[in-house]
Amino acid sequence: MSDLEDFPVVTGKAESYLNERQLLDYRAEREDCLEWLLTFGKKTDEAVGYAPGTVKPRCYRMDRFYRYVWDYEEGYTVNLSHEHADSWMDHLARRDVSATHKRNCMKSLLMLYKWLHHERGLGEWEPEFRFSADTSTQPREYLTREERRAIRDAALELWIGTVVQQPHTDRTRSLEAVPRSTLRETERGCDAG
Repeated sequence: MSDLEDFPVVTGKAESYLNERQLLDYRAEREDCLEWLLTFGKKTDEAVGYAPGTVKPRCYRMDRFYRYVWDYEEGYTVNLSHEHADSWMDHLARRDVSATHKRNCMKSLLMLYKWLHHERGLGEWEPEFRFSADTSTQPREYLTREERRAIRDAALELWIGTVVQQPHTDRTRSLEAVPRSTLRETERGCDAG
């Protein structure tokens, strides 16, 4: 038996869903899965397990998947199906999160279903589609689509596109990137001159 002390066998969020009996059942299910992944998961026929550094972050994602299934089923279950996995993948595809996050969630799911196939007799699961790695060289976008829309709308409301004479010069400039407050100051400066 592997030492699972450093692994999130049952997260606080999962615990909040469960009564005492369900918690015991879920803990046993997770311990069985994690021990198998660490011992056999990578190459089952050679008894080569995944590295703890691979399993631990995926452990959190698997836990999130179980909670998704409980919401989907409107109650606790550890009897996972291919339908649950397909639904989760569809859910991920529609979320406004990075391609890397989606791919990591998919890998966690593949790992979980590999265990279900070998140890619980569930048929092999193959996703209908896969998330590719994020090969972008651009920095990650930290704002959600909704936040970007709000910023764009605010910017369009605050900024104008017009031309005015600069104070104390004969030159004009475009105010495509000048906020209205600056325009008001410029207009006051022109009136005073």
